[in-house]
Parts: sequence; C-alpha cells; structure tokens
Amino acid sequence: MLSDSNDAKVFQDDLDKLVIWEQTWMMEFHPDKCEIISITRKQKPALYPYTLHGQQLKHVDVVKYLGIQISHDLCCYKHIDHITAKANSTLNFLFQNIIISNQRIKEQSYTVHVRPVQLIYYIYKSLSFDFVVMSVLVPTIH
Repeated sequence: MLSDSNDAKVFQDDLDKLVIWEQTWMMEFHPDKCEIISITRKQKPALYPYTLHGQQLKHVDVVKYLGIQISHDLCCYKHIDHITAKANSTLNFLFQNIIISNQRIKEQSYTVHVRPVQLIYYIYKSLSFDFVVMSVLVPTIH
C-alpha cells in the first residue's frame, strides 16, 4: 500500500532491483508491456511516475491478468462486459457462418460456445433464477 512519496520511492527502488535481477538471470522485461494499476476507490488517487529501463510505465484503470479483467476499484463490470461481448461475437459468427440445417448441431454449437457465458451474465445481472432457467438453460435456436 502506497501512502506517500516515500512508499513510491521504495516501489521505484524495487523496480530498479528487477533490472539487476533480469540481467543476472539473462531475462528482459519490456516496459511497453508493463502497466501500473492503483487498486483504490478514491476519486483522485495519487499517481506516481514509475520507470523501467528509463521508460515511464503507463497507468491504467483496467488490466488483464490470467484472462480476467481487473479494474482499479475491483468491480467486475469490465470483465463481465468483455466476456459478454466475446459471447455475442461468437454467437454472431455461429449464425453467420454455420449453415447447417441440422438443429441438433446448431444447439450443440450454442451450448458449447455461447450459453456458459450468457449464464454468467444473467446471474451477474441478478435476474430471477426462473428467468435464467427459461432463457439460458433451455434455449431454442432457430
């Protein structure tokens, strides 16, 4: 937790130690792939400039880590929006590119690629469980 500029200096010193560590182990961190996220609910958090290899690291509000979108306030809105958009894109791809008259194969494609994400979305949006069962667990694809 960074509470003042002395804490920020300690953090920058740790980044500088990473440079020595990577040289020892013959590795390299790429500053353009590194980001700083401040986990806080403050309206205006103190943002300190950090550098790696002389290049300033960018501050972001959302970062992707192990496939999950983590926001600065730890809310899951951005992640849910991201996976919902991905599911809708997959659904559109399926409908536009799978020209199969076999209803069972269409249902299987939907069940495997889209329904799991839609289920998470509907539960997240706090709809009643009865609605989730009727609209997601027992879909009708035409």
